[in-house]
Amino acid sequence: MTAGQRSFACSGGGQWRFYTRNGVKVPLKEIRDEAAIVEARDGTVARDLFMEDVKAKLRSAERGELVRPDDVKTDMARASGIHELRWEREMHPCELRWWRLYYCEPVRLYQQRVMLALRFAEKLSPEGQDLDIDEAVTRYNWWLQDQ
Repeated sequence: MTAGQRSFACSGGGQWRFYTRNGVKVPLKEIRDEAAIVEARDGTVARDLFMEDVKAKLRSAERGELVRPDDVKTDMARASGIHELRWEREMHPCELRWWRLYYCEPVRLYQQRVMLALRFAEKLSPEGQDLDIDEAVTRYNWWLQDQ
């Protein structure tokens, strides 16, 4: 992982790749699973808005248009080299929900400006967020072993 720099997501853009396990792009599956949860809780319109938000954020990151700290947090204190994309949406009056996509920019793919998506999850608590960051680090290490 590269540490201590700005992310491509807010500096010139890059291309997404997704951590893959057993032929499944895991973060994309997590996004689809979360969309199903949103739909079950809040309906199809909420699901569609959620998916539009996700796609727009990913495209903006590819173009390097995101702004720190509102859209991106770089170099997480818990795991240097892990970054997060941030989403929030008011689902009902007085109910704000947050989601995160944890990713890194692997040194070996730095010249290609690759942003490797590792973990997508709803942020429910600081403790849960720590577990999500730990999972992102684990997936990055598995990705390294597979290269």
